[in-house]
Amino acid sequence: MNHLSLFLLIILIVNFRSSANVTSKEQLFYDAVRLESAGDIVNAIKNYENALSQASSANLHGNLANLYYLNGDYGRSILHYRKALLLEPNNRDFRYNLAYVNGIAKVAPPNIDSSIALIELSGDFWKSLLAIFFWSGLLIICFLYFRRFKNKYITMTSACWILGNILLLYVIYNSTQKTNILERTVVAVSPFNVLENNSSAVIQLRKFAAKTSSSNSSVRVGESLIVEKKETGGLQSHESQDAQTWLLVSTLDKRRKGWVLEEEIGWLSRN
Repeated sequence: MNHLSLFLLIILIVNFRSSANVTSKEQLFYDAVRLESAGDIVNAIKNYENALSQASSANLHGNLANLYYLNGDYGRSILHYRKALLLEPNNRDFRYNLAYVNGIAKVAPPNIDSSIALIELSGDFWKSLLAIFFWSGLLIICFLYFRRFKNKYITMTSACWILGNILLLYVIYNSTQKTNILERTVVAVSPFNVLENNSSAVIQLRKFAAKTSSSNSSVRVGESLIVEKKETGGLQSHESQDAQTWLLVSTLDKRRKGWVLEEEIGWLSRN
C-alpha cells in the first residue's frame, strides 16, 4: 500500500468515527424526545444523560432539567438549569424555570450573575490583551521619548499605560477568582437510591467523612455549596475504605460546613 492510499484510509477512518459519534448523539437525542413524548421519563433522562456525555449544550441541559422536575428530582433539575444558564446566561425561559423550581424546592435563588464565571471573554483573552497592551504601550512611550516629544505628552501616555495595565491585571485576577469558585461550586442532590420526596429532602453535612458520623448541619437539595480547598492546593477530599469519595463542603455564606458523599452533589462546571 503506497503512502497516498494509507493517508486516504486514515482520513476515511477518522471521518467515519466522527460521523458515528454525531449519529450516536443525535440518535440518543431523538430517542429521548420520543420517550419523553411517550411519558417514559426515566428512560428519557437516561438518553439525555448519555447524549450529554458526548457533547454539552444549553438545550440538552434545559430538557434534562425539565424531566428531572417532572420526576420530582428538584436538586438535579436546579443543577441542570444552572448548567444551561452557564451556556446561555440571557435565556429568560431557563431563568424563569430555575426560579420556579427553587420556589418548589424551598431553596433561596442563587446569585446567577456572580456564579457565572464562564464569561464571554476568557482569562486567556485578557492575558493576551495585557501582553499586547503592555508591549505596544512601551513601544509608543519609547517612540515619544526618542522623538523628543514634550514631557507632558510622555507623562500622560505613561500614566494611561500604567493605569491600563493595572486595570487589565485586576480583570485577570477577578476572572481567575470567579473561575476558581465556579470549578468548586456544586449543587446538593439526593442520591439516586433515595426514594423520598425531593421537595423535603435534605443532605447531611457530617463532622467526619463517614456515614456513621453525626451531622454538623444540613442543606436542602438544590442548595449551592463550595468544595473546600487544601492549604497545599487541591480539593478537600477523602476516600473511605469502601471506595467512596467524600468532599468537605460549605455553604456560600460559610455558616454551615461538613462532609458529603460525592454522589450527594452535582458539579456545576462539569458536563
